[in-house]
Amino acid sequence: MKKLVVRGIVSILLIPFAVSLFTGIGLFLAPSGKMARMTEWCLAGMDKWKLENMHAVSGFAMDVVAVIHLMLNIGMLANKIKSFGETSRGKG
Repeated sequence: MKKLVVRGIVSILLIPFAVSLFTGIGLFLAPSGKMARMTEWCLAGMDKWKLENMHAVSGFAMDVVAVIHLMLNIGMLANKIKSFGETSRGKG
């Protein structure tokens, strides 16, 4: 498979970021554990504990895809870091 296609697939797989963002906002707005239980608090049909689980799983999936993304683009990252070093030495 071409590297460009793989990069596109990995970029699409970063969708867990959106899930993690949504659940993170929900958890930020959620009341404390005892209060959430007493009031039966929920967001989009999910209680606080479902949001916590979904946040953990999507966060882990996002971490895995981000590592793969970095591995695919390590050459470009190294070149960029190298060019920053050369630029700063040239002006100094």
